[in-house]
Amino acid sequence: MPNKPRRKNSKKRRRRRARPVLAIFTHVTFIHKLSHQERVEEAILNMQAAQAAGILAYYFGLDDVEPGAKRIYGWVLGSDGRWYRKRVPWPDVLYDRIYRCPPGKRRPLLKVRRKMRSTAKLINSTNILGKWNCHSRLRAYPDTAKYLPATVIYRDSSDLRTMLSRHKSVLVKPVSGSGGDSISLVWLMRRRRYGWQSSDTGKRRTSLRFSQVAKLVRKNSSRQESIVQQRIPLMQMEGRNCDIRIYMGKDESGRWVPVSSRMRVGQSGQFATNFHLGAEHFELYDALKQITGSVTKALWLKKQAHFVADIICRHIDKAFGTMGEVGVDLAYDRDLRLWMLEANAKPAKVLLPGERQEQVPKLYSCIMDYTWYLFRKKRKSQT
Repeated sequence: MPNKPRRKNSKKRRRRRARPVLAIFTHVTFIHKLSHQERVEEAILNMQAAQAAGILAYYFGLDDVEPGAKRIYGWVLGSDGRWYRKRVPWPDVLYDRIYRCPPGKRRPLLKVRRKMRSTAKLINSTNILGKWNCHSRLRAYPDTAKYLPATVIYRDSSDLRTMLSRHKSVLVKPVSGSGGDSISLVWLMRRRRYGWQSSDTGKRRTSLRFSQVAKLVRKNSSRQESIVQQRIPLMQMEGRNCDIRIYMGKDESGRWVPVSSRMRVGQSGQFATNFHLGAEHFELYDALKQITGSVTKALWLKKQAHFVADIICRHIDKAFGTMGEVGVDLAYDRDLRLWMLEANAKPAKVLLPGERQEQVPKLYSCIMDYTWYLFRKKRKSQT
């Protein structure tokens, strides 16, 4: 019998990609800057890191994707240094950099995220860790609980009063706040009087009654859900408060590594140490050596900070799902005891002077290393 002719498949068989496609999901305001050809250092460095790693990368916003049709338009950096919007392939890996939902965009944002997450590997499994959520989950692990300051959720002024009866000073922080915004410092003075200071303005008021402090705290936090946290007497450099930011990322083997470590030194008279509030950044070892006056002690303190950051990130993986980058905020107090302050799933990336000399800063190349790891893992699961 003659062989039956083979039926032609109307759908073209997809060729296996030789390299990963990375989509960077970002805010409409960020896309607006690209479309107007503004120089955005973060975007340029991400594209340069992707090119060096052999990855096809692009930016996109909510208006650039049609989830139902799996059609997406991305912003790519041309060889002439200009940004171009064009049709791009559906991604293998999603790098979600949206940390706050735009007003009125919650439903479309969730729709895009659900569609992307069903087909692409994720750099981070969750979009926000949340101060209280992160604290309460890490408290369940003995090897991280010992580094956590006393913290309670702020339901009403009685929580503030209770914490002030146990600690000389406390911080009231919005659960989902960032950049050091809307934080109140409250401390106990003599004769049942209190002091208060805002991170936003640096404004201080003293000799207040408790009812006055509670009112100022509510107003400063804009009635957001908040925590009350024991204030740590931070290590100081030249009279200014210091804490530590360690950028943790995953390498091409999927293991946590410290990517960049720096000391954040706050402005004089300011209790917060966030970059957005004018803090300076110094390489961690150099700052520790200057503060302690000892090379040996500086090396040991840096090593200890890296060790604890690694433990924290491994437990965050267990508690929240697999992550690819985390900004871990630690602090040494004046007795050199180490504390964990918080962790950030979408850390702002500020290069130190020495890191600017690198052809591709590790702060950006680590994401590309992890993208390759996820791509190979995805391809292996499909065989």
